[in-house]
This record gives sequence, C-alpha cells and structure tokens, in this order.
Amino acid sequence: MPKQIFDIKTECDFEKRALNSKNAVMVGFFSPWCESCKIKIPKLERVIEENEEDDAMAKVNIDELQDLEHKNNISNVPSIAVNKNCQVQSTLDGMQEIVDIRKFVDDNNDK
Repeated sequence: MPKQIFDIKTECDFEKRALNSKNAVMVGFFSPWCESCKIKIPKLERVIEENEEDDAMAKVNIDELQDLEHKNNISNVPSIAVNKNCQVQSTLDGMQEIVDIRKFVDDNNDK
C-alpha cells in the first residue's frame, strides 16, 4: 500500500480520513507562519515516507481549521497527534529531532 500523506481541508474530511480510521494516522498540526512547523512537519513526512509500515499522515492548518485545533486540545504548534479508533492516542508537541519523531511514530504503530 502506498504512503498516504494528505491535507485536511474540512472538519468532515478530518473525521472521515483521520479520526475514524481503524489504523493509526499521524496528524501534523501546523500554521504557515510558524518557523518551527516548517522544520518539524517535513521531518514527519520524511519519517512516514521512509517507514516500512503502511502509515498515513494528515496535515492540518490550524489557521484554516481552528475548531479542530480546539477540539483536539492543541495548545501550540507544531504538534503531532496520533488518532486511532476515534480518539487521540498520543501527542508530541514542540520541536524534536528526526530520531525522536521516528521513535514516536514507531511506538505508536504498536498501539
């Protein structure tokens, strides 16, 4: 199965593609003005692309989808959340090295 990296455009799209997925979906919450986001979100994309698992990644622009930011208790960006079975399993806030992001993704694929 090919890697799935997609932009979330609506709240309905988020619910369908990220929240209600049976498999874990890594959700990168970002803002275009955030310099740290311009570093962290591409790191997550790289991890997803390199990983042997059939990972999926959703990207959420919090400037366009502020309701999702609040509903998912995102207090700062960049933030990565793992959604599975209609709930957030885990989050990783702030800046991390790629090795830490890789570990976060790997650890959450086991859940």
